[in-house]
Amino acid sequence: MALLKDVPLDFITSDYDVIDTLSKKYHYPVQEYIYVTLTDHIYCSYQAVQQGRYKSSDLQMLQVNIHLLSNRTRSSGYLSGTTLRSISRR
Repeated sequence: MALLKDVPLDFITSDYDVIDTLSKKYHYPVQEYIYVTLTDHIYCSYQAVQQGRYKSSDLQMLQVNIHLLSNRTRSSGYLSGTTLRSISRR
């Protein structure tokens, strides 16, 4: 548990509770390592925000573009690698 050695207990317990609750609510089993890795990730992100190191991501816009494109190319049944690369350049 070296990943969590510097993470405050309240982060650990609340993250574990959220993972458990969502796993049960959506009947979606999770592997044990997700508790540690997700808690570590959330805490590192929290620290970045607190220290002013957080950088916003364009990932949401990429997901919107992929969704719009997939609606247009639904008849082909898949998105090609070339199409995905062109989207990621926008």
